[in-house]
Amino acid sequence: MFRRFYNALGAAAGQGSIAFQTALSGGTQTIHAQDNVTFNALTATGINGDAGSINVDADNGFILAQTVMSGGVPTLGSVSANGSAKLIAAGTNFGHNLTASTGNALLQGTVVKWDNLNVAGTLGITATAGGIILGTAISGGTQTLHARDDIVFSQLTTTGIPGDGGGIDVKSDTGKLRGGSISANGDTRFDVAGGVSFDRISGEVVKLTSSGDLTIDWVSVGKELDLAADTITVRGEQVRSNPPVPLILNITGYNGGVAKYADISIDPDTIVVNNFRVVDANFMTDAHSVTILNGYVPGQLLLTTATEQVLLNNRTPAPSNGPTLQLYQPDGVFTMSQVGNANVTNAYVVFYTGDISASVSNYGSSHACCSGYTGASMARNISVDGEGYESIDTWLAQKNGGGMFYQLGLSGHARLDALLSPRPVETVGSGPAVNVEGLSDMRKLRRHGQRAGRPGWKDAAMGALTKPAVSRLAEAW
Repeated sequence: MFRRFYNALGAAAGQGSIAFQTALSGGTQTIHAQDNVTFNALTATGINGDAGSINVDADNGFILAQTVMSGGVPTLGSVSANGSAKLIAAGTNFGHNLTASTGNALLQGTVVKWDNLNVAGTLGITATAGGIILGTAISGGTQTLHARDDIVFSQLTTTGIPGDGGGIDVKSDTGKLRGGSISANGDTRFDVAGGVSFDRISGEVVKLTSSGDLTIDWVSVGKELDLAADTITVRGEQVRSNPPVPLILNITGYNGGVAKYADISIDPDTIVVNNFRVVDANFMTDAHSVTILNGYVPGQLLLTTATEQVLLNNRTPAPSNGPTLQLYQPDGVFTMSQVGNANVTNAYVVFYTGDISASVSNYGSSHACCSGYTGASMARNISVDGEGYESIDTWLAQKNGGGMFYQLGLSGHARLDALLSPRPVETVGSGPAVNVEGLSDMRKLRRHGQRAGRPGWKDAAMGALTKPAVSRLAEAW
């Protein structure tokens, strides 16, 4: 059925459904059914004093902009409003193309599925029981998507309008967020119960929250990037500004908790991390300056910059191969600033190498009492720093129940012996200090030597030194 109206169009069904093939009007269309509303195309072109909006309500049913065949060619179900478009259904809300040339768009249903949306103003979509499935959604103003289940899309884009920067606000109560690319002229905010995974996102402020996994292939951000999830894998860049501004980062678990793992690679000039709460993290950047104001890493953090590699290993203070600087903070709470090759931190410095300069911001007795974690270089200075804290017992290195070292020498007084007069040779067991079993043959030698004046005494003496005797003589010496 084709209907053409030069002014406004109104259709209502107190009971049952309404079905149109095509309805064209100059003024606003208002269609209200107790049950379902189906159509192929609704178009409002606008007239003087009436922008030409389209409002459709299905109180107990669905809304379907269905495709029809005309001359063997499919005509996609569409809504084309010169003003705004509002489609509210108790059931599903399906269609192909929706345009609101000068106004806003609002869609609602148990499940909302549209292929292409082009809106001059704001776009609001709510799925009350299921998910939202979109192809391309473009709007001038802010996009607000709220679904009970998954949200899936190919592209979300906002361009901004006067008074509205064009943000994107996405929330899923129980589902996931999956898609292609997101380009927001304003800020973006995502709060998703399940995992978040899509190809690209850009915005001045990007905030992504998930109780599951968060994976973004590429992010372009202007001022601030907030990531909160169980596991985080993000690659990206800062969009340069004039004058340049530092990139603000917050990397935590869901609702500000502690993330299990984060793999971050991003390359601004300057990074300021307000909150970093991750068990284990790999953080790569070419930024000249990286500052972590509030850090909590119970596992380990590997920070790789253009020139240095800093390892904060809070599982063990044992030195590791590879990093130019290794830090240790037993409780996991730390602050750190890495500028060029200079590092300032309140953690213990295990060791440093190469051209890096390491400083401890609150160096004090606490950094000198804890088994050699001096804040200067535990691995290098432990022998020197330990000297000032020895008692006579530890200096003597006696072996006892609480000692860490074995005694030196058989008596345990070898270090003390060095300051005293020489002591006799110490013995093992009850035997003599030196084995003298071979001296019986020496006596024979002496006896022969007493008769040195007699011919052949040398031959007799050599005859007395048989092979067994030589062996015992060597043992004696």
